[in-house]
Amino acid sequence: MFGWKENNNGNYTRIHQDFVMTVYKNKDTEAWTGVYRGHLLITSYDSPEEAQEAMDRFAEGESNLVMDMNADGRSKKDGSYYKRTRQGIFKVRQARSGKWYITIDGRILNNLWLDTEEEGIKKVIEMCSLND
Repeated sequence: MFGWKENNNGNYTRIHQDFVMTVYKNKDTEAWTGVYRGHLLITSYDSPEEAQEAMDRFAEGESNLVMDMNADGRSKKDGSYYKRTRQGIFKVRQARSGKWYITIDGRILNNLWLDTEEEGIKKVIEMCSLND
């Protein structure tokens, strides 16, 4: 761990290949994580030093430590489709009625009820491509 500096927000940063790496404390969980070039550490850590070490290892090529924040996939928690973008996290979820809806960072997209999950996924991809 070298070159890490604490900023005024209590986060730690360092420059690697002209990009800023950041380690910060999650306000909800009080755990430390890190972000670099659109990638987020998969594991949270008890101390900033542990997160810094993980970020350093990722920067040196250990890619299994992070997830691509712009990727899409399936939630391990509930199986719902999600897509991470600069605009937020989009999810396609099913209501008790059987209809499907979209959330952005946990907020329901108003008045958009869909018949299938596939319609929801297509709508998310379409919305994300319009904002890129």
